[in-house]
This record gives sequence, C-alpha cells and structure tokens, in this order.
Amino acid sequence: MTNATTVSGAGNGLHFADAGGAAAMVKDCIFYGNSVYGMSSATAAAGNLITYIFRNNAFGANGTANYSNITAESTDVTLTGNPFVSSTDFGLNSTAGAGAACKGAGVTNLGSANAARDIGPIPSGGGAAGGGGGGGGGGRISHNLGSGPLGGYIS
Repeated sequence: MTNATTVSGAGNGLHFADAGGAAAMVKDCIFYGNSVYGMSSATAAAGNLITYIFRNNAFGANGTANYSNITAESTDVTLTGNPFVSSTDFGLNSTAGAGAACKGAGVTNLGSANAARDIGPIPSGGGAAGGGGGGGGGGRISHNLGSGPLGGYIS
C-alpha cells in the first residue's frame, strides 16, 4: 500500500491478519483519526509476514495508539493536527505538525528520500523544502468503508 490514507475508521486503519507467509509494504501513507489503532497485526512483529516494510507513514489522533503488535519505525511522522484540507478534501493543508509535516517527507525508492514526494494520496505540488512537481495532479479515488473492521475512508 503506497500513498494511501485511512481516516476516521470505526476500528483499525489497517489490520494484518495472520498472513501465513505473505509480504507487505506500507509506505507514504496517512493513518489519522481511526478509533482504535492506525496499523495493527493479529500477532507480534506483523505476525507471519515473511517480509514487511513500513516506511515514512504519518500517524495522528488514532484512538488507542498508532501501532499494535508492530514496531514503530524511525521514519514515522507524528501528526499533531489534522493534515487534510477538509473532511471531504484529502489534500494536505499547510499547518505545521499536520499537512506541512507530510509535504516532502515521502520516499520514492526504499531508502532514498525525495524532497518532492509527499506522504498521502494527493501530491501538493511542491516539497516542504521547496522543490518541484509532485505529479500530474490527476484525480483522487476515495471509498467510504463504513463502520466495518476497516471503517472510515481509504483514498
């Protein structure tokens, strides 16, 4: 999962069941306002996932904690405020500690930072340190997942 958002979920933003040998990569995603955890696993250390890579994800206002049974990463971004323009516009705002903290904080390839890549689904058009593009602007696909185990929105 790359450059996605889970927000206002009735449970966990993203949950890994006992995957029995699967692999997972979650990078440049925002987990905000989920009622339980931002990201969780049924068993410790992401369960039986053979390989798991979690990089440059942003967390804030999750009810219980950001993680359950998953170790926090040094590349995590802690959000002190809502990073979005509004409840229906998942573009990044310019508020310090919120949307501004996600601008230019993403990675393109594992291990190589790119100041023009944002965390989240909608490029802002420029990195936090200045810098260019951020992509072609395109549209956004957003799904309301209701109040089930995932809940909220995923973009």
